[in-house]
Amino acid sequence: AAAADVLLDGILGIGASGPVALRSPAREVVDAVRELARDQRAPFVVAVDLPSGVDPDTGGVADEHVLHADVTVTFGGVKAGLLRGPGATLAGRVELVDVGIGDELAAVEPLVRT
Repeated sequence: AAAADVLLDGILGIGASGPVALRSPAREVVDAVRELARDQRAPFVVAVDLPSGVDPDTGGVADEHVLHADVTVTFGGVKAGLLRGPGATLAGRVELVDVGIGDELAAVEPLVRT
């Protein structure tokens, strides 16, 4: 990771419900990248849908083994967990990608209104 320009975080997705802690070996990989960040040698981190270990509904985290993203590319709709709790600060800049489900999502009551 120290030699990488970009790191893609797609370890856990929205299918992991509730605050889920990363398990080994992903836990050790995240810890190593976090150590690089402390030394300002970490690559640019892009999270897929949400940073692994962040609850998609509450933004809660089970423990500190979550990789802070520089940008989170999320699909369909912005997950509430990217707007609240620790998830809001761990997600970095949030970019929404349209995947063609906008009409269906417009009919759903949002968990968080901004």
